[in-house]
Amino acid sequence: MDSKQIRKQAAYEFMNAWRDKDFSGLAEHCQQSWVVRQTLLEIVLMGMLGGIGILKWRYVDEKRIGEKCYDIILICNYEKQGKQRRTVILRIIDEGKWQINPISVLRNF
Repeated sequence: MDSKQIRKQAAYEFMNAWRDKDFSGLAEHCQQSWVVRQTLLEIVLMGMLGGIGILKWRYVDEKRIGEKCYDIILICNYEKQGKQRRTVILRIIDEGKWQINPISVLRNF
C-alpha cells in the first residue's frame, strides 16, 4: 500500500470509529502527541465528538501541508440538530504512524 492509501485508510478507520461511537477505537487513530497529553481520553473524545452523529462520508482528496502532514478532504453527512452535509477536513500527521489530529476535526463544526 502506498502512502496515500495508508493515509486514506487511517481516515476511514477514524471515521468508522466515530460513526460507531467507539471512543477507545477512535483514540487509537488520534495523533499520538495529542493523546499522551490527555487524561480520561475517551471522555475527552466523547465530549468533543460525541454530539455529532456521523451517517456516511466519502473521500474526496488530500492536500499536502508538509512532508509529514496532509489534510484529508471528505464529504460528510451527519446529524447535529437535524441532518446536515458538509466538507470535512481531517489533519493527518505522521509521527511514525499516520494519525488524525482530533482538534482539526472541530474546526469543521
